[in-house]
Amino acid sequence: MTKKIACKSTMISANTNIRDYDCPQNNNVVRKQTYRDYIEFSEVVGSQVIETPYLDIGSNFVFTTSQKGNVDNHICVFSVDMNTYGTFYYKLGFVKYNLKKQYIEVCDFLDNNIIGYEANKRHFLLTPQTLLTHKSSMVNTPISYVDDFGECNSLELRFLDKTQLYNAYYYNTNEDYSTSSIYNHVSVPQVIWEYINADNSRYDIAIDEPNYKKDGLEVPFFEYVCQVGDNENIVVGEDLLKGEEVTSGYSFVYGYAITDEAKITQENYELFTPSNLSASNATISYDSETHKITITLSGNSTNLLGKNVVIYLIERKSGSVLKKELLFAINGCKVNGTNTIELYASNYKLK
Repeated sequence: MTKKIACKSTMISANTNIRDYDCPQNNNVVRKQTYRDYIEFSEVVGSQVIETPYLDIGSNFVFTTSQKGNVDNHICVFSVDMNTYGTFYYKLGFVKYNLKKQYIEVCDFLDNNIIGYEANKRHFLLTPQTLLTHKSSMVNTPISYVDDFGECNSLELRFLDKTQLYNAYYYNTNEDYSTSSIYNHVSVPQVIWEYINADNSRYDIAIDEPNYKKDGLEVPFFEYVCQVGDNENIVVGEDLLKGEEVTSGYSFVYGYAITDEAKITQENYELFTPSNLSASNATISYDSETHKITITLSGNSTNLLGKNVVIYLIERKSGSVLKKELLFAINGCKVNGTNTIELYASNYKLK
């Protein structure tokens, strides 16, 4: 409330994801919705729980010499039902926060009517080709995502890697456009949206609100939170979910250490890791069908049963170590063997 003017949002429908409302000085209602995932690991396949509708958890578990995770390079493409005008598609950036054992992605619409600005064009011309061909021939104008009353229904959001958006344009035009030409546009042609949704490997996070019902004063605000936790025998590193690209000239190598002297924790894992590695002696892969992480230990002859095993990442260059990270510590390993540890991911939707 400001200067005796009260604001309310009249069309809001109840949703368990709604956390709070805020009434800023411009008298718009900010409707904040939060979506939360929680990931935990087990060595026992029978204890798996997979109930989140949001996240393809495999997008977090990329372990190569040049990349760890791929969630740092996201962009949001969304579909909105503009009532009598039909369904249209737009693109929106967001802010990413890497915190300890979790990351947060915030997608803020900023305005209750305008999604952004670009060269104005008739919607029947909105194809990948015309979007780029006519980008410099028309006047920059505001782009609305609502009908004449500032209302809209049914929002669908897809968080995807920017390279996937580029691939969508390239597939549908067979032309190698510069990435800046694509990312500078707010509107997205329907064929691009359809291409992205035709294969769920082309996006990482899906949020659908079929009964959103935004009114004229309301500003949508979406927050996605993914957190990873320990269980009684598996400890995860603080930066496990942090997507990273290798520093120029360096490379990621993965290693392991085995002990039965002490339980491995976040605080003491460095006692068991060497200062450097000449090459990776652990490899990590993820199976999206079984939600299983397979850790292969090269050159190990020690039976892992009952042992404590630490898996770590080192960023190195010709003997110079830039950083070390804990990925996993498995205490009291249940594997009766020497080569392979299997961890099964459970993914819980938190309300």
